[in-house]
Amino acid sequence: MQKEFVSRYTRYLDSIKSRSAQTEAEVKESAEYQQLDQEAKACEGCSPIEKPTKLQKEVDLIQKKLDAVTEPFQNQRGRLTVISYNIETASGSTKEKYRRQADSLKQSKVQVDLPSDDNGAVEKKSLSTTRRLKPCTTNCENGKLSALE
Repeated sequence: MQKEFVSRYTRYLDSIKSRSAQTEAEVKESAEYQQLDQEAKACEGCSPIEKPTKLQKEVDLIQKKLDAVTEPFQNQRGRLTVISYNIETASGSTKEKYRRQADSLKQSKVQVDLPSDDNGAVEKKSLSTTRRLKPCTTNCENGKLSALE
């Protein structure tokens, strides 16, 4: 059964081989192929664009901003985690002291050196740890995040 399939399929491939060579020749003779072939040959010596694209510049700026806020907010979250553990393990007035510390820490602002959008300057910002971001749904560009009130 398998030998029969092989012999039939081989005959089929042989029959279409001559037609495919003819079709390939027709394509290579077409004006569109000739134009594309000339353009490809002209670009063989071309080097890739070395300057970053506008999109890459935006991605780089966003990454710099993310890098600027990540560590300070991780530190703040870590402090809050420690205080939360202390609340769970403490008793009496000590527990209340830790709760006040947690509330105070939640209300505090984190100082961040945030890269600005334009000339690469850094601006100092004071950001809240309780401010939440949501995807923008109205009057926003490209689904950027906006602050919840």
